[in-house]
Amino acid sequence: MTCRTGRIRRTGSFRTYRRRDVDALLEAGEGTVRTMTVAPELRGGHDLVRHLLRAGVVPAFGHSDSGYAETR
Repeated sequence: MTCRTGRIRRTGSFRTYRRRDVDALLEAGEGTVRTMTVAPELRGGHDLVRHLLRAGVVPAFGHSDSGYAETR
């Protein structure tokens, strides 16, 4: 499943980064969220990665067509 090619993609399958959503998820997890799979090429992807790292969560790149330039 990938973002760019649209294969198997359904409307609403991927969400763009919103700080309040991530904060709510991390708060609900009560410290148990350790990793999150993200597609860094989506709008706000780099901001999401930075946010997760600051929160001590390891971002994992997946469901993505991104290349080196988008993930470095």
